[in-house]
Amino acid sequence: MHVLGTLVGCHTVPVEVVSTARLYANRCSGVGRRVCFFEKGTGEMDVVNRKNKWKVILPEKQPGSDGNQQAEKQERVWTPNQELCRIAVFPDCYLRNTELFSSGPIVLRYGRHLGPNRGFGFEHIWKEHGGAYPDHDEAMEKVEARVREVIRPGAEIFYEAGSRAAIFSSIRGMAIVERKPDGNNASIYSVVTVYKPRKVNGSRVGAVE
Repeated sequence: MHVLGTLVGCHTVPVEVVSTARLYANRCSGVGRRVCFFEKGTGEMDVVNRKNKWKVILPEKQPGSDGNQQAEKQERVWTPNQELCRIAVFPDCYLRNTELFSSGPIVLRYGRHLGPNRGFGFEHIWKEHGGAYPDHDEAMEKVEARVREVIRPGAEIFYEAGSRAAIFSSIRGMAIVERKPDGNNASIYSVVTVYKPRKVNGSRVGAVE
């Protein structure tokens, strides 16, 4: 099967598919529309729905090729729990000699935006606070830079309750991270959001490494 074309962010560019079989790109988990490629009588397929987390990337020419050969096409389906990048290290944290958190990486996931003050990760930060960046790919770069600006070595960690902690970086802002299991009896800390707080609640329990 050969696919020519691209589906990037919220923008759909026509694709041409030479095939006699049906191809379905199932939606990511959670709510949202489905991206489907459906067969017509000519063998072509069209995009009938799309959501910004779907991204089909054109194949690039292989280095040293004669220009006629191309690498196999790549398809990337953004899922809410897909890790986009690692930001820093969350340390062991204690409160009154009781361990609250064990050390683990702080990660930015693709995430999901469910409405005002509801969601997590890149998509939530973008749609909640990143209105100045309508382009999906540009927003990914800007959101990552913003998260790294706040979550940096030495930024203070505050704890109030539950599985979340606040990382406060003076005038740069605050990030909320949530402890999640990594599947190997350890923890990772998923970025929920970043914003400018009026005040910081809770007890100081450590600092980002």
